[in-house]
Amino acid sequence: MSWLFTIVIATYAGVIAALAASVAVTPALAQMEPLVRHGMKVAQIGGALVAVVAGLNLLKGHEPDQLWISVGYAVAVVGVPFLLLTRQPDENGEPVEPASPWVVAIAAITMAVLLIRLQQTW
Repeated sequence: MSWLFTIVIATYAGVIAALAASVAVTPALAQMEPLVRHGMKVAQIGGALVAVVAGLNLLKGHEPDQLWISVGYAVAVVGVPFLLLTRQPDENGEPVEPASPWVVAIAAITMAVLLIRLQQTW
């Protein structure tokens, strides 16, 4: 798996985390919240691509030292941000407000750490 691609996606997720935290703290940056949410979706797609490449390499016969740990990181890099950012409608079917920018920041930094750990197990 390419270190460069993984580092680029992890760095991008870190930037999104910093931007989301800035939006959460500074009321003057509130208008940037849609940009942060869109940026997080792009980071999730990049993280999913890294996980898919890891899965394809496993199917091609690559055997990392700790197979199940690598698989766990690949699943977590896709699943954790999805679980943190997906909001279900309430019991009346009314839509709920999106997750706080703090949750976006936590999801982004978590994804960055998981990407780097996935690459390290390779």
